[in-house]
Amino acid sequence: MGYNKSLASRTICLHRFRRSELNFFNEIHFYANFPTGYIMFTQTVNGIVLISGNITGLTEGHHGFHVHELADTREGCKSMGPHFNPGLTNHGGPADPYRHVGDLGNIVAGSDGTAHIQESDHLITLTGPNTIVGRGIVVHASKDDFGRGGDKESLKTGNAGGRVACGVIGWARPMPPIPPPSPEKPEASSNN
Repeated sequence: MGYNKSLASRTICLHRFRRSELNFFNEIHFYANFPTGYIMFTQTVNGIVLISGNITGLTEGHHGFHVHELADTREGCKSMGPHFNPGLTNHGGPADPYRHVGDLGNIVAGSDGTAHIQESDHLITLTGPNTIVGRGIVVHASKDDFGRGGDKESLKTGNAGGRVACGVIGWARPMPPIPPPSPEKPEASSNN
């Protein structure tokens, strides 16, 4: 059974977050209080990519969330290179007309350190020139200012700070179909 990459059957991409200090060979080892999680990217037939998942072990608050150019984990998250930016534009927010393709905005972790993600994006794709497959996904330490911070770093990174977690985006098996709801059973009538 192979992996189906056709858009008609919905393309799904999955990655596993790992601690930024870990190297490639021990990425499956996780420790308490370090970010871990799964993210699913599903491209719809109209081209929109749905992003869903959970990341645990974060500090409470906003964290920049970006696709980076490389899927290189040899030096932890720092070897993933800059934000994925094939258009050579300034940094921006997800709704901005000009932005890096990889600028996905912020995720928000609650007091329990968990970020629940249910987003969509119109620039990233799972095929073609803006594909994110084979690239890295990074969670940053600070809030992304969407390039509105008034300095050079804001226009480059959104002042999102250090990289606290990252993962490689790759193909995954499609999710099984959701079963239809069970038909309601008729209530037994009482004939008294």
